[in-house]
Amino acid sequence: HNFSDSVIVFDEAQTLPAELTKTTLKAVNALCSLFRSTVVFSTATQPEFSCIDGLEWNPCEIVSSKKFLFSETKRTTLNMELSKTLSFEDIAERMSELDSVCCIVNKKAHSYELFNLLKDIVPDGCYHISTDMCVEHRKNTLYEIHKRLENREPCRVVSTSCIEAGVDLDFENMFRALAPLEAIVQSAGRCNRNG
Repeated sequence: HNFSDSVIVFDEAQTLPAELTKTTLKAVNALCSLFRSTVVFSTATQPEFSCIDGLEWNPCEIVSSKKFLFSETKRTTLNMELSKTLSFEDIAERMSELDSVCCIVNKKAHSYELFNLLKDIVPDGCYHISTDMCVEHRKNTLYEIHKRLENREPCRVVSTSCIEAGVDLDFENMFRALAPLEAIVQSAGRCNRNG
């Protein structure tokens, strides 16, 4: 009864456990058709639920003009530099010139190398994040980063992909080593989050 006439939001809808997806979506259908609820699936990578056997799934878009939606919510511009290979020295130099920047690389060894180069150029406000850190250390470092960004203090971060999703950081600039498109999109999600 608490869900009747409510708006229910599934954030990161792509993370629904596979074994519960069909049952969950049937319950969602019932909430919408019988209890006048509105259910919103929020995700950057919307799963294709309509291909599930035995499930009637006919969602409707809540924004009629997608063109308008994309123009109004555009927060980032992607610039792919594929014609040349940038050295870690080049990237560290570029990052040192920016006050709010993060670079996500694909390997822990690369993150250490780039971080050390950056810290040699700009010792203050530089941070490193990777899964080599214990959870508590990573959590404390993320807290420090968040506070610096919130206070608009210089903050330069080198990380592995561990901060691509589920981390509420908002950098003005983002660098991303070449990766699959979904990783690039997730990285962009840490840039200019607040418009």
